Amino acid sequence: MLCEFVTITAMRILYATALGLALSLTAQAQKPANSPAQKPPASNTSCQVGDPQCLPGAKAPSKHDLKTARHDYNRARKLMKQGKLIEAADLLDQALALAPRVPEYVHAAEMVRQQRVAFHIDRGNKFMQTGQTVAAMGEFQQALDLDPSNQYARQRLEDTLPTRPSARPAPLSPDLSVVAESKPVVLNPNSAIKELHFKGSARSVLEQVASAFGMKLLFDESVSSKQIRFDMDNADFFTAFREANVLAHTFWVPLTPKQVILFNDTQQLRREYERTISATFYLTNATSAQELTEVVNMVRTLFDVRFVVPQPSNSSVVMRAPAPIVEAASKVLENLLGRKPQVTLNVQVYTVSQSLMQALGLSIPTQFQVINVGAAALALLGQGNVQNLINQLISSGGINAANSQGLQALLSQLQNQQSNSILQTLSQTPFATFGGGKTLFAVPIPPLTATAQLNRSDLQTLQTVMLRTQQNTAATLKIGERYPILNASFAPIYNTPAIAQVIGNGSYQAPFPSVSYEDLGLSLKATPQVLSDGSINLKVEMSIKALAGQSYNGVPVLSNREYTASLSVLDGATTAVTGFITQSEQRSLSGLPGFSALPGIGALTSTRNKDLEYQEILIVITPTIISPARQANEQTEVWLPAS
Repeated sequence: MLCEFVTITAMRILYATALGLALSLTAQAQKPANSPAQKPPASNTSCQVGDPQCLPGAKAPSKHDLKTARHDYNRARKLMKQGKLIEAADLLDQALALAPRVPEYVHAAEMVRQQRVAFHIDRGNKFMQTGQTVAAMGEFQQALDLDPSNQYARQRLEDTLPTRPSARPAPLSPDLSVVAESKPVVLNPNSAIKELHFKGSARSVLEQVASAFGMKLLFDESVSSKQIRFDMDNADFFTAFREANVLAHTFWVPLTPKQVILFNDTQQLRREYERTISATFYLTNATSAQELTEVVNMVRTLFDVRFVVPQPSNSSVVMRAPAPIVEAASKVLENLLGRKPQVTLNVQVYTVSQSLMQALGLSIPTQFQVINVGAAALALLGQGNVQNLINQLISSGGINAANSQGLQALLSQLQNQQSNSILQTLSQTPFATFGGGKTLFAVPIPPLTATAQLNRSDLQTLQTVMLRTQQNTAATLKIGERYPILNASFAPIYNTPAIAQVIGNGSYQAPFPSVSYEDLGLSLKATPQVLSDGSINLKVEMSIKALAGQSYNGVPVLSNREYTASLSVLDGATTAVTGFITQSEQRSLSGLPGFSALPGIGALTSTRNKDLEYQEILIVITPTIISPARQANEQTEVWLPAS
């Protein structure tokens, strides 16, 4: 958008009075339309978890309230399509009063509010272009009332306010004073339509054309006297005089309403004598100095303007050039750099996760141990414990009962040997024997284990996020966590004198490792572009990162899935951007060879394990245009004088 300088006149006092009256009338006229509908008393029933009709913290509406709110919402949607935004806003306020904080109603109310803001701003800009400053001020004020955080509306309102005339500085000396101010000269030829037929030198033809409409000419010495012929029917002054100057290769500069001076049409003379004006263009969409520099380069290249300066402090460009050049540049900037349309993106992320672990069957032993049991081992087992064996040895004279230390050492040694011997196993578990005498063997019978285990988990989540952005500006959404990854660790040499010294005086501090953080989870970037037919071209870039469950040298491995697409979506339509489904199933069987695979008996001789994991992610986006692009002017052609 662009703003032109307004000349300070002596009518500011009257202007300020009219301004205050207009604001008062505008506020009174707008107040009933913007006043929200009276809200009925909220229900005391709390929302149930997962209830789609209310958000956490809101009150659950009754069935009658839900039905009435849905009816008001449907009526509001029809009014929005008809362009009746105020009536639609009132109905949406009633729907929200009955069903507080319903996401669908909140989204529609915000969309209507932004459309009303854009409507008032556009009307204010049109009033500014036609010089109706008071009406423009009222429109910008209404836009601010609807959206107090809109910086563009606030800036436009400040542009309409009359600037207080600065005190004229005291003259440097009594002989210096301001006697007049330069103003543009407007030609006032006779408003007649004539038929012109002249032949002769360029000067004489130009004089005859000017005198036919009551104008006087002065010629610079650079104007040549070449012979030309001029014929034109049904022409006014400006049409005829412009064509005559083209034939004579001259241009004119107004001196008075009835007198002009002519120069030879060269670039150097135009720069010296052609009248220029200064204009300031405010580029509200330029967010960096680089964008302002690109605009300046475009103006210099297209219109051959030398005096154009960017001002990054207030996102504006100041230009000084002839009036036709400034007018053409203003139209180009208005069409190319007008207010960008704004879009809201309602993003819904659905996540479904299931896991199942099942183990069922009998664990039958598949390995058996055969032990050669001697006569001493049988006697040991028959005595019951080691203490009885020692008592038997003492009674038979095998050991001296008076040597208590030797007895304790023997006890300890026998107990250690017993705890580590195979006979310990035979004394604690059932066993079977076969053979006899020195060839007696014992086979321990391992226990038989029955397994019946089931672990199952289900997880369903829904995350709704509303993003607001403008055309060709990416909106980024990240859902997940930041995972630390060790990059480097430090191991100082402790046997050095320096380390020993700091350890000795207690000032040693262990160095900390180097860690970087990686974003895990969902990362979504959506860039909208509003097309001329009202549809939206949506460029989507999405990636899902997670731990892969393995690592190399202590560094975890990350799994990455990326998706990039360009979608064409209607305004307010819902589209499924992408969906990921991950399913893994693992089955294992353990048991006796041959028997485990048989039907029926296989279930009694084996254990069957089953691990199942299922995960699904679905992303749905609903784009809505809340501030449409401004349509280009019908007259897009601008004619510039030949150079």
